[in-house]
Amino acid sequence: MNATASSNRRSYEQELAPHVEKQWAEAFIVELRLQGVSGKNLGAALAEVDSHCADADESARQTFGDPAVYAKSLQLPTDPANSPRATVIRLIPTAVQIIGFMTLIRASPSYVSGDPVAITAGDVGMFAILVGAVVVFAWQIRPLTNLVLRRPVVATAGLMAVMLVMLLPLVLWQHPIAEFAVLSAVSFGVVFLLVGTVWEVARVRTEAAEEQISRPLDSSEELERRRRFELRMNYLRIFIFPVIAAVLIGATVLLS
Repeated sequence: MNATASSNRRSYEQELAPHVEKQWAEAFIVELRLQGVSGKNLGAALAEVDSHCADADESARQTFGDPAVYAKSLQLPTDPANSPRATVIRLIPTAVQIIGFMTLIRASPSYVSGDPVAITAGDVGMFAILVGAVVVFAWQIRPLTNLVLRRPVVATAGLMAVMLVMLLPLVLWQHPIAEFAVLSAVSFGVVFLLVGTVWEVARVRTEAAEEQISRPLDSSEELERRRRFELRMNYLRIFIFPVIAAVLIGATVLLS
């Protein structure tokens, strides 16, 4: 599976810039994406690099140097659709998915036992920390993504620290503050997970053309092929919550 994904990723980047080395093109694309450059402007800049490398028979690194530094030097206009505020709004469907997912996981033991679903102060605290972390990431997506790419060990340690902080309320605040019938909790979780999933699919399909990297001379067939590839990658991300929820709930029922 990893080999297939890697192969798809290579073929996608090589199709966009066949004369540019994969690692350089990847870093160049990431930097411009982090800057909020539109897919059209990004594709045009990458096409210029590819054309120069083809004519000069030189590597992109030899001619343009570090891809991130070169991308910054272009000072391309940013797309308002990629602003921090727009990014936060774009995350709302995923947040709805997460609410449904967490509710179903929380309710699954009670679904088997028939007991009411107890909501503790720790649950509320953990969810508040999760929402805060998502908002901070969306607002500071560029420096945090740079940290992940350039200092993965530090980024991993930071992620583990955030996860530990999220677990603290569950350990410290176990007093129930509300109880719900199992059927009500499960129905709430299913509805939120379904609404978030459908909402995110609709958003991705609507914005696919705007976010897609396109070069000036791309044919409609090339654009459609890449659009389908990007949609498939997005669908893998979107449906991971329903799949994991179904697997965990099924395992809870079978093992009870």
